[in-house]
Amino acid sequence: MEKQVKITIKATQKAPGEAPQAMEFVTGGMMRQYSKKLCISYEESDMIGMEGVTTTFEMEGERVSIVR
Repeated sequence: MEKQVKITIKATQKAPGEAPQAMEFVTGGMMRQYSKKLCISYEESDMIGMEGVTTTFEMEGERVSIVR
């Protein structure tokens, strides 16, 4: 199964002595199901200096891997 999806990534970064900084990234991507593994992938943007890189989250059971 392959399906286009909307992906929202929310993160909080905290450096010692500084207030936490929240960020949210919304983009389009693909979701694929392979037997017991679910993969969600998207293209990184040049906004964070990773233009041309594909990020994939691979989920299988309780395990989640990020592949770039």
